[in-house]
Amino acid sequence: MPEATIAFLGLPAMEEVFYVSILGAVLIGIGIALWVERTNDEQWRGLGLFGAVVINLVAGGVLCVWLVIDPFSIPARGYVVLWTVAIIVVATGAAALMRRQPG
Repeated sequence: MPEATIAFLGLPAMEEVFYVSILGAVLIGIGIALWVERTNDEQWRGLGLFGAVVINLVAGGVLCVWLVIDPFSIPARGYVVLWTVAIIVVATGAAALMRRQPG
């Protein structure tokens, strides 16, 4: 993302470990989704919606933890942007889990 956009949104600077942590959370989410799908009997089915939900919940959860711990100082608008993203990602994942059909 261009530095001007980051500054406009009030997000952490690119030099912060924040972005690496979020990427790590996505990779951990992918690992969890793959681990859950390891028992899949249908060959080549892929991760599907459940895998995407797991990835989003892990990444959104890590973002929420970052925002609660507050290891960096950013403007209020940065927190508004990040909390909005975190809430949307976690709420979407939770709603998808609730709608999941049994079986």
